[in-house]
Amino acid sequence: MAREGTLPKIKSFDANGLLYENAEHHLNFGDHGPVSIIAGPNGVGKTHILRTIHGILGNRPESLLRTPFKEIVIELDTRKLIRAISSPDHTKRKVSLRGEGPRGRIYGELSIKPEGRPLPYYWQEIEDGVFLNTRTNEIIPEDYVEDFIRYDINTAVEPRGTRPRRRKTAPRPAWWREFGQLSSVFIDTKRLDTGLQNPDLRHPQRYHSRIDEYIDQVRIQVTEARRMSLAASQRADESFAARVFAGGRARTSSVLIEEYDELAEQNAELFKSGLSTASWDMELPSRELDTTERRVLSAFIEDWKKKITPLLPVHERLKTLQQIVNDKFIGKTLLLDSSGRLVFHSNLDGQPIPVNVLSSGEQHLLALFTMLLFSTSSGTVVLIDEPEISLHAAWKHSFISDITDVATICGLQIILATHSAGIINGRWDIVEELAVQW
Repeated sequence: MAREGTLPKIKSFDANGLLYENAEHHLNFGDHGPVSIIAGPNGVGKTHILRTIHGILGNRPESLLRTPFKEIVIELDTRKLIRAISSPDHTKRKVSLRGEGPRGRIYGELSIKPEGRPLPYYWQEIEDGVFLNTRTNEIIPEDYVEDFIRYDINTAVEPRGTRPRRRKTAPRPAWWREFGQLSSVFIDTKRLDTGLQNPDLRHPQRYHSRIDEYIDQVRIQVTEARRMSLAASQRADESFAARVFAGGRARTSSVLIEEYDELAEQNAELFKSGLSTASWDMELPSRELDTTERRVLSAFIEDWKKKITPLLPVHERLKTLQQIVNDKFIGKTLLLDSSGRLVFHSNLDGQPIPVNVLSSGEQHLLALFTMLLFSTSSGTVVLIDEPEISLHAAWKHSFISDITDVATICGLQIILATHSAGIINGRWDIVEELAVQW
């Protein structure tokens, strides 16, 4: 079984009959690091490759059932692979997923066939089971989607003939755990700013920006980090005096001063990003500290570490977002207000700038990086289709560098499809050029 916490990555992708009867595709991601690029002209299947990967790893049967193929094999860096086989009869479509290991070992199989009504042709799945009405550019309510999406599912833990389920995903069978924590996110960058419907379906005309959803994730995580920091501080305060009087061997002045300076620098960074609401600029005496002073300072440093630690993961992501955005946006600065919400201020007069008045390119970039940094889990395979949409030419040239930083910080594997030379920007070492073999 895969080790607890194992985060497998895709090593290679092979497809037979994807889109075209005799077409063959082979992509090798093994030596690319956290980011890979699928490049090629329009019509060779870049988007369909991303969608089929998402259908398998992201547990989205509809992505597989709506894409014509014969066989797809995803090999992981754990020497295991998942094989998807499509039935030849497209009028009675069925897809089988099989987990395989070294020496031909079979872990198990999962078969899925549709039982609901066919989805309208103008419905497009834009990410994680979210469907867009391409006629109106509106998200379709989840309850309405479930009236269409039903599957007859046969797994190792459910007998054949199980009653069709009203769900957008198939249940993970027991053998799936052998493959570690498999998950994926598909991002259609053309739809990043699509409006989401209000949960109150009695008023379907009410929409709000998806960017607001991503920004709200920042606020939620900042609020939780601050809560944990405050709780750690309160616990430390309760035992501070007891720990000072308990004595013990005090560390040397030089060691304590070095630790203090390091924490002061971290706190200054937290204050700059907006996570910490107070700066700390107390200077320590230049002389040698006596025993009592060293004991007090040692307890203070211990407490300070406990207070800062819960803020550091969010701080790293927030600092990365601010660097990416503030380096590119002209005349405005991205800040964090006291409530933990992202806000823009004008560099000219300091006045707030609403997100909805940003340019389409600015909104696109903000939505993409906020989503990646604050709404994806470590180990996720992120599949991005045409990230160049709405990006300024200069932004395209730094995109791979920016997205690699994000992938490294968040523990992601990112696979993007593009035909933009600006996005590639000379990074042919991580490019898989898509050429269909017949």
